[in-house]
Amino acid sequence: MKELKKNYLVCHPIYHLDRPESSPKHYVEDEAMLFEKWKELIIREGQDKEKGMCLLLDCSGPKTEELKNLALEYFGARCVMPDSSLYSEPDIKILLAEDLQETLKRRGSYKQWIPYEMWSSVNARIWSEDFKRKLRNQGYYFVPETVEFESCGASWGGCVTKYSVFMGRYLELSNPIKPNAELSLIPLRKGYPPRKSKFIERIAMEHHVWLFLFKGEAGQPVAQFLDGLRGIWEFPHVVTVSIGPQKIDVEASSPNANFELEGEIRILEDGVIADVGDGCHPSVTTLIGKDISFEKFRETLVKAKISDRNK
Repeated sequence: MKELKKNYLVCHPIYHLDRPESSPKHYVEDEAMLFEKWKELIIREGQDKEKGMCLLLDCSGPKTEELKNLALEYFGARCVMPDSSLYSEPDIKILLAEDLQETLKRRGSYKQWIPYEMWSSVNARIWSEDFKRKLRNQGYYFVPETVEFESCGASWGGCVTKYSVFMGRYLELSNPIKPNAELSLIPLRKGYPPRKSKFIERIAMEHHVWLFLFKGEAGQPVAQFLDGLRGIWEFPHVVTVSIGPQKIDVEASSPNANFELEGEIRILEDGVIADVGDGCHPSVTTLIGKDISFEKFRETLVKAKISDRNK
């Protein structure tokens, strides 16, 4: 058995490129640019024998096949493509039942969580178990306490976020999976960084929450708080930022375009309370600075308070 020191979680990387006729032009263009970056990543990192890849695919088409074949060529047995074939196995059913039971016990049984969260968690649980088994069967393992995971894909704030959050917990990692904003497709919807925003920094906050900092096309500071490591039974989070309302705009969006917004945004006299996105229930929230330097904006946000979202 050989140890893998780092793994890449690539979450549903291809969608628009294999559906160009039904996708907005800008999404096809952005995904095409990322497609080249994903290929570069596979070719470069696949040559390191201590690195592996967990490739989640949910589409079919020529670009999907090209990326899959490239991953197999460069990572070989260090590349695992989990599927849902374990769903009917008794031990998996027990894990899923325990997840549901613990969620009902700790988060409630009324409207505190939604079926989409549980569906996402079920996927993450099955894929995590399948990844571990297939990796082990192919002669590799990782040490949960020390391994590094990095994620990317075609839905920043959605699949990239929620599967990083849940799979990190179900793989029993000590450290959260690190989402890579520069290798992920950021949706063009209210609540997300503007299209031509430049990623600047990822900062680890309390409760395994990430603070992502960007600069907009005009140089304005932009930020998102996203969950990093949490099981379905654990509460999502809210963030409280002490900043004058005149210094900030707050925009929110549902993490899934098919759902109505269920956001937690409160503008106070001396601050803002907003959701920490998790990719499936709380809103994806973007904070945009107004008449404030990037340095002051960063200094203010790193002092933000993270707390449980109890509903």
